[in-house]
Amino acid sequence: MKNVFEYISMIGALKETVSGTMASGKDFCISEVTRFPLIGSPFKVHEYGCFICLQGESDGSVDLMPYHLKKNSMMVNVPGQLMERHSITPDFKGVYIVMSSEFISGLGLPYNFQLYRRIREVPIVELHPMQLKAMLTYKSGARIPVTVVLR
Repeated sequence: MKNVFEYISMIGALKETVSGTMASGKDFCISEVTRFPLIGSPFKVHEYGCFICLQGESDGSVDLMPYHLKKNSMMVNVPGQLMERHSITPDFKGVYIVMSSEFISGLGLPYNFQLYRRIREVPIVELHPMQLKAMLTYKSGARIPVTVVLR
């Protein structure tokens, strides 16, 4: 049976379409995103991703379950998930951190099946102001300017 879903390298897509993307080869990138192209049909991703919404909103689905991403929330995805973007507001602004499986393996973290399953089941997390600040401090180490107003 032929795979009907397109597999997408988010690292490659960001490097090609978003200026200012900071990347380390094919294994890691951080990008400030203001407009993300809506792909017309469901697709699968090769990498782990962490998408932090700083402003605006986006709707879509992950493994056919609807999601709503809004300011101060974060979506986490794992390789092989089926994703689809339905809408994005004109004022949308976010930070996308993408890591390959090889990069994650190289960190030497213990594998946690329960965490992996939980991320697949609940990909959206509401960030408290200090969590958001910590994530953006990490991102600022890549020297990508972002201005955020914490509420």
